[in-house]
Amino acid sequence: MHRILAPVDLDEKRALSQVRWIASLPDAERSVRVILVFVFERDELDDLPAAVKSGGSSRDVVTSVAVAYQYLEERDVDVTLVDRRFNPVEKIRQEVLKRDVQTIVLGGRKNPPVGRHSYGSVAQSLLLLTDVPIVITGRNVPPVDDSES
Repeated sequence: MHRILAPVDLDEKRALSQVRWIASLPDAERSVRVILVFVFERDELDDLPAAVKSGGSSRDVVTSVAVAYQYLEERDVDVTLVDRRFNPVEKIRQEVLKRDVQTIVLGGRKNPPVGRHSYGSVAQSLLLLTDVPIVITGRNVPPVDDSES
């Protein structure tokens, strides 16, 4: 099994772009294991229900996580959700090492007018701190054509 780590944030379009790319891999339903990671930041915790604060799942309250998880599940891609608290770069790096991840799939932000790709601070840090190949998908989500599957 090819283990892919997909750290998702609050942006639903980015999360959907990440999991669409993963699900498009050849034979993904049999050859890919996805670890979705959501890292709660301190300011996000204030707005969450008590159940999540005490260990409940981000899938129950974070739309981007629920959409990404459901997308993979509907396509029979093996998916596990991991919730962590604070310090996203370090928590993601720990999951990469702990789970022997072979690829990280990140959601990109946007292309500035000069043609360079704009990376968020988490993506930039992971590019510098890990030896694992990183795929950065765009934020624009193309329409799904499931007629070919």
